[in-house]
Amino acid sequence: MAKPVQEIAIMSQMAATSTMGGLSTGNHRRQKERKRQFFKFMHQGHKICRVTFLKLHACGKSRFEEIIKNYRMNGLIPRVHRNAGKTPNHALTYDDMLRVVAFIRNYAEVHGISLPGRIPGMKSYENKKFLPCSTSKRQVYLEYAESCEGLYVKACAETTFNMLWRCYLPYYIEKMKPMSDLCATCKEISGLIIRSASMQSDERITEAMQKALDHRSLVKKEREYYKDVLKEAQLLLKGLYTDAANNYNPPLTRPLAMLNIVAHYSFDYAQQVHYPSSPLQAGPIYFLTPRKCGIFGVCCEAIPQQVNFLIDESFDTGKGANPVISMVYFYLKNHGLNSVSIHFNADNCTGQNKNNTVIQYLLWRVMTGLNASISISFLPVGHTKFSPDWCFGLLKQKFLKAEVDSLDDFIQVVEQSSAVNKAQPVGSSNGELIVETLDWCSYFATLIKKIKGIKGFQHFVVNATSPGVVAARQAVDGPVTQFNLLKEDAQIMEDELPNILPPKGMSTERKWYLYEKIRSFCRYECKDVTCPLPDAPRPTGSSRQSTPGVDNPPDLAMEIEVPHSPRQSLEPPATQRKCGERTDDKNVWEKNTEIEVIASFTANQRTPSVNCDL
Repeated sequence: MAKPVQEIAIMSQMAATSTMGGLSTGNHRRQKERKRQFFKFMHQGHKICRVTFLKLHACGKSRFEEIIKNYRMNGLIPRVHRNAGKTPNHALTYDDMLRVVAFIRNYAEVHGISLPGRIPGMKSYENKKFLPCSTSKRQVYLEYAESCEGLYVKACAETTFNMLWRCYLPYYIEKMKPMSDLCATCKEISGLIIRSASMQSDERITEAMQKALDHRSLVKKEREYYKDVLKEAQLLLKGLYTDAANNYNPPLTRPLAMLNIVAHYSFDYAQQVHYPSSPLQAGPIYFLTPRKCGIFGVCCEAIPQQVNFLIDESFDTGKGANPVISMVYFYLKNHGLNSVSIHFNADNCTGQNKNNTVIQYLLWRVMTGLNASISISFLPVGHTKFSPDWCFGLLKQKFLKAEVDSLDDFIQVVEQSSAVNKAQPVGSSNGELIVETLDWCSYFATLIKKIKGIKGFQHFVVNATSPGVVAARQAVDGPVTQFNLLKEDAQIMEDELPNILPPKGMSTERKWYLYEKIRSFCRYECKDVTCPLPDAPRPTGSSRQSTPGVDNPPDLAMEIEVPHSPRQSLEPPATQRKCGERTDDKNVWEKNTEIEVIASFTANQRTPSVNCDL
């Protein structure tokens, strides 16, 4: 109960039981006329003493006397402090507050950064000023206090300084968060604006601001064009499938005939992941390199659905144009909408997406009759956040919370991360190649020319009405430049495909590394899947020394499996089974129970050592 309410309750009881006038009461004294007000202390209809009454109301003696004094003088109204409504002598004046706000504004004009482009996580950035990451509010306050000392004026306290900042400049000035993958042009222009402001040159400030506005306008137009293409693709696909229960979910209900619409796809690489991985990760594995798995996603926003190609380390063929085109070709053949026209969006990575081989592949699709027209747009460098990044984020969030000990576990993580994400392994865990990598670069070298200065163009269009011709633009509203890329006497066959590039696979040294150093971190049933015993002998000069007189010394982790986590110790180990499978064989369980007893005895006899490669 608040103090004013409590005091009103006490005064109400005093007013109800007070007595004024009349004769006094007592057994040992003579009755006489009352001169002061008399109070009776009551609780639930029973008369109690004053001490008990004060304890029940958590009120002290001096405070009770002040309450009674206020009641006798002012009646049944709350007490008011005598200094209420008076301004303290040390309070800040209006001029002092204006001085603080003006200092913060001027500091932001000199040291702040006004980015011309999009800021991740912030919807409105046009009128914001961002202080560098290395700047703190305390540092700004210390400079304010130093300036006040030089001007011989009173400086406010640091808490008051921060309070005024929050009250009067909450959205105008913010501290920039550490970020990566920023636009180099934005960073360069921001630095130019800061240097021009410190030099107090009006011409250079105007020039820098004009560059910032031009760059912002270009980025905004490209982003709006990307959004318009997505909306158009969704509107064209909407209404084609009226089954409210199933809708459209390729490849299960993939249409047989080509749709007369423009399908939109976005594709990009994600950062590779490592497995085995666990939320309760063992410390030594941070110094090792587990098995790698790359991720390449192709997103169809109109459905929406993203197919994630999972590239295990044993099936890796690099990140050049050949694997990118091969996975896009596989996606359009098995997962795509089978539309007449296609519009692609990708980032500006020259080695992977924006190269002559990708443009040559689009020409090849049109000239072989797979599509009538294809266009591809590349987002500006540093402003390439689009649909695949959203799906990759959902995937990574699920991956960090899941137990992943094999490729099959990672496939389940992708499927369970979101209804949008679908998994498409390039190769299975038993070594079967599913998505073949074709040698597109060598195939197109004899048929189609290259575009000179391809890095300067952002939009490319190929059409069946002009075979071999590519229309390129530097911007959405820029002029069109046409290139005739088809070589003389070049004949493109419809049924002809490039040669298959077999994956290089893992080296013998890498296989032994996984077997010797990563195998112990895997779940028991996944050890022979993720880190099997290599067929080839250990190469000379390996980090693990061989035992004299023995070519292949026995692996303790292979013969005696010691549980390395509480989850494993609760399950009896099984033999001769694949990852994720279970067995109920009683004999196998009893045999493995004996192995656990031997393993626990062995673990108590000696301390295992962990080899860490820094």
